[in-house]
Amino acid sequence: MGSTAIPTKSAAAALLACVLVAQFAAAQEQLGIYRSAPPASSVPRSLVNETSSWDGASRLRFQALAGFSESTSLGPEADFDYELVSLRAECVLLPDHDPAFLPQGDFTCLADLMIADPEDFGSIIVGPSILLRKELRPSTARLIPYAQAGGGMIYTDADNRQSQRVIGRSWEFLLQAGLGCHYRVNDDWMLDLEGSYQHISNARLAARNLGSNNVGVVVGFTREFGPIHR
Repeated sequence: MGSTAIPTKSAAAALLACVLVAQFAAAQEQLGIYRSAPPASSVPRSLVNETSSWDGASRLRFQALAGFSESTSLGPEADFDYELVSLRAECVLLPDHDPAFLPQGDFTCLADLMIADPEDFGSIIVGPSILLRKELRPSTARLIPYAQAGGGMIYTDADNRQSQRVIGRSWEFLLQAGLGCHYRVNDDWMLDLEGSYQHISNARLAARNLGSNNVGVVVGFTREFGPIHR
């Protein structure tokens, strides 16, 4: 791993994956491969009626994203940029959740594994997080915006650089929040765009604890498993 002048390698790979997913999903529709019987039209049946009910109890998703995260002026000045890949397993807890104060949409829990390549110092960032996500449109919509937040831990060797004061331990805390959007291609596949804020620090468990406050963009795809309709 090494630094790059423009942090686009991971994003380019993710964009290529998105193109391949879109092509595969289009071919899947043309061949009539559905988890449920296809509609008479070329539009996936799950998109015909945005108020239709889904069997959320057995719906699981896998999400893969890649992109970059850049340091900001929030908090102490600290350069700790990185390219990242995020792999997530997602479970729908409350299908088409419709509280009085928020739009209707799934409420989900995600187990996230982030793998990143630091550009300024260190060679690896890796660690798990738990995220809670609220989608802001019904499950059957074509465009589904969402908001999420959570936290976890990361391991990094960046603390070996004694001249910096950003990272003080090999194990640090990670807090993150973000906004994103799914574009539903068909019953099985969605393309994703997401912006996020990430904070890394050790809560003053080490003398070096400037921490980093980063914002980033990732793109990728989601694969959904389980029956669509009741």
